[in-house]
Amino acid sequence: MKHGFYARIAAENIRKNTRLYLPRILAEAGLLGCFYILLTLAMDARLQRALGGAYLSLFMTMGAVVIGLLSLVLILYMSSFLMKRRRSEYGLYNVLGMEKRHVVSVLFFESLFASLLSLLLGLCFGMLFYKLSSLLICRLLRGEIVAGFYYLSAPTLLYSAAIFLLLDLLAFLVGGVTIRRMKPVELLAGARRGSAGFF
Repeated sequence: MKHGFYARIAAENIRKNTRLYLPRILAEAGLLGCFYILLTLAMDARLQRALGGAYLSLFMTMGAVVIGLLSLVLILYMSSFLMKRRRSEYGLYNVLGMEKRHVVSVLFFESLFASLLSLLLGLCFGMLFYKLSSLLICRLLRGEIVAGFYYLSAPTLLYSAAIFLLLDLLAFLVGGVTIRRMKPVELLAGARRGSAGFF
């Protein structure tokens, strides 16, 4: 089967399950935006020159680490929740003739589309509210106001995007392994069963 076929199925699945995917996309976008803001504040040399800026950088770095760890837990949890809700659908694909590798391909495109939407929304949110955060911190530190909306940090954009893409890849791999290990009957019954651990 062509990859375009899997992509169309995945896009249609996301559209049909908007009520499940929308909270996941918005939650990850919010986490990514917060992570980007904290990381950019930590690496902004202009804020570091303000009174107390060295301590600010340390606290923002610690905050970014905490948000990163929280994101890992929440993304895995959200992925497990979606997988539990969608197991019977994946099992139905398997029963209707799709091999498990094809089902995993559909899951890959669903994860990819959701991840890219989260990435786009999260970085837009982060860039928009970074300026507000920097103005607030400048006022708290009684430092010089950083003028304009011109400040964009390419390294923090790339770091933030790469880290969250890796988290989404990890969640996809866990889901893919789960699908490959389960029998079609278990997949079909999965939505009605309780789950232990992440899956």
